Amino acid sequence: MGLVLLILLPFSQTLASFTPDEQLTYKTLDGVKLKLHAFYPEGHQASQKRPAIVFFFGGGWNGGTPKQFYEFAEYFAQLGMVTYSAEYRVRSRNKTTPFDAAEDAKSAVRWIRTNAKKLGVDPNKIVASGGSAGGHVAACTSLIQEFDRPDENLTISSTPNALILFNPVLDTTAKGFGVKRFPPDKKTALSPNHHVRKNLPPTILFHGTADKTVPFENAERFHRLMTEAGNDCQLVSFEGKGHGAFNGPFFRPKTKDTGPFQQSLKDSSTFLHKIGFLPVAEQKGASLKGRRPNIILVMTDDQGMGDLSCMGNPILKTPHLDQFHAESTRFTDFQVSPTCAPTRAAIMSGRFPFNVGVSHTILQRERMALDVFTLPQMLQSAGYTTGLFGKWHLGDEHEYLPQSRGFDEVLMHGAGGIGQVRLGDFPPNKETPYFDDVFLHNETIVRTKGFCTDVFFDAAEGWIKKQHEEQKPYFAYISLNAPHGPFIAREEDKKRFLDEGYDKVTAARYGMIENIDHNFGNLLALLQKWDALDNTLIIFMTDNGMSARSIAQKGKKRIRPFNANLRGGKNSPYE
Repeated sequence: MGLVLLILLPFSQTLASFTPDEQLTYKTLDGVKLKLHAFYPEGHQASQKRPAIVFFFGGGWNGGTPKQFYEFAEYFAQLGMVTYSAEYRVRSRNKTTPFDAAEDAKSAVRWIRTNAKKLGVDPNKIVASGGSAGGHVAACTSLIQEFDRPDENLTISSTPNALILFNPVLDTTAKGFGVKRFPPDKKTALSPNHHVRKNLPPTILFHGTADKTVPFENAERFHRLMTEAGNDCQLVSFEGKGHGAFNGPFFRPKTKDTGPFQQSLKDSSTFLHKIGFLPVAEQKGASLKGRRPNIILVMTDDQGMGDLSCMGNPILKTPHLDQFHAESTRFTDFQVSPTCAPTRAAIMSGRFPFNVGVSHTILQRERMALDVFTLPQMLQSAGYTTGLFGKWHLGDEHEYLPQSRGFDEVLMHGAGGIGQVRLGDFPPNKETPYFDDVFLHNETIVRTKGFCTDVFFDAAEGWIKKQHEEQKPYFAYISLNAPHGPFIAREEDKKRFLDEGYDKVTAARYGMIENIDHNFGNLLALLQKWDALDNTLIIFMTDNGMSARSIAQKGKKRIRPFNANLRGGKNSPYE
C-alpha cells in the first residue's frame, strides 16, 4: 500500500471553480436588472486606479451565460486587473435584437467609466472583450457610433480603450454571420467591418482558420482595414481550428485541445503589457502572491506504508517525514493498478488511468493519451510555472514527453523514459544507474554524476528558489526513483544497517529511504528560510507499495515484510 501525506493551506478558491467576488447592477429596464459579475485582484481597494476589462458572452445574440468568461476574468484579476463578465439582453430571455445587445454593451462600458472612482478603476484603461456574438457587441462599443441609450449621460464615452476579440462576428451581411437578424435597410448598421475608421483603440483579434460559423476571411479583412486606417491591430490565427476554440476547460470541460485557450491568455496578457495596461511586476505574477499557493508534489517509487518510522517501522529513522506526517492531512485510499505508470497517469490527468491509455507499466505501451488536459497544463493556464524533476514514465516519444505535456522545466531520468528517446546516441549506464546516469534536461541529453535523489532535489530547489525570487507561483513535481531497485545507497546512508547485521540489499534500500527523508527535510528548511511555507501546498506520496521481491532477499537479516497490516504489495490486487 502506498502513502499520501498532504499539508493543506487555506486559500480563497479551488483551481477548478470560479466564483465572482460581487455582482453589480449596471442597468435596469422594465424590471430586468443587468449585472456585472466582478472579479477583483487580491487586496483591491476603491482608492486604487486599476485597469479594467469587461467580457461579453457568445450565443448568437440569442442565449449564453456570463460563466463563459469566468476563467478569463479570474486569470486577469490575478494579473492585477478589475474584471467583469457582463450580462446583456438576448432574444431567448428578453425578446430583443442585436441592437439591444450592442446598446447594453455600450451601457456597461459607460457605467464602469462613470463609476470608475468608487470601483477603483482607471477610466482611461478599460478593455472590452468577448467571443462570437459577445465579441461583436464588444467591437460595437468601439466601432459603432450610434445606438447609445438616450437617457444615459452621453457626455461620458462608451468607447473602451482597447479591444480583445475572440472569433467575433465582424460582418453582418451575407459574407459573414447573422444577416437574417437584421432588417434589409440595416444589414451593415452593426457590421464592424463596415465601420472601420481612423483612431480606433488598439485591438487583438483571435480567430480559427477553419471557423465555419464566422468565416476567417472576415477576420483577415478586419485586420487589413484596421491596419490600412493606421490602427494598432493584431490578428492571432488558430490554424485548423473552428468556432469557439478559445474556450477554456472550466466552460468547456470536454475540450481536448486547450492550446488555443492557453495561447489566448498568454497573447492577451502580452498585448495588455505592450499597451501599458499590465506592469511588468504583475506580468511576472507578483499580484498572485497570497492568492495562488505554490504547489510541491513529491512522489517516491515503491515506498510502502511500512517504510516510515512513524508508521511503526522499528528499523528506519525518518524524523522529517514523521513530523510532516504529524502535521498533515493523511490519505490512505488511492486505488490504481499498483505499478509506476498508472499512478502517474492518474495524478497527471485526474482520470482513471485505463481511460487515458495506461493500464500497467509496460514500456512499449505506457503512453498517456495526447488528448489529456494535464495537471501542469491546467496550472499553466492559471498562471503557474511548472517543473518536473525525476521520473516521467508516461511515454518517451517527443510528443509524449513532459515538456510537451505542460512542463516549462524538465530534468528527467533515463529509466522508463529517455532510454528510448531518439534525441542522441547516449545510452544509459545500466551498471550504476543511481550514481552515473543519463538525464534529459529540457531538450538536451546529459550525463550527471551523483545519487539520483540528491540530483533531483538539488535541481528542484535551485529552480524553486528562482521562482520564489521572481515571485512566480509554481508547481514542482519531484518524482523520485528511490527506493525502487536496484538498491544502491551511499556508504554513509547504509552503514548503520550494515553495522546492525542487515544484508547489503536491505541496508541499501533503507539507506535510500533515509536519504529521501534527509532531502525532504532540507527542502522544508529552505522553504522556511525563504518564508515560503505559509503559501505552499506540499504533497508527499508514493506510487505504490514495496515489491514482494524486495522483501525476500537472502542475508543475515532481511527487509521485514512490514506493510502496515495490509496484505499484498506492488503488482498485487491486494495492494
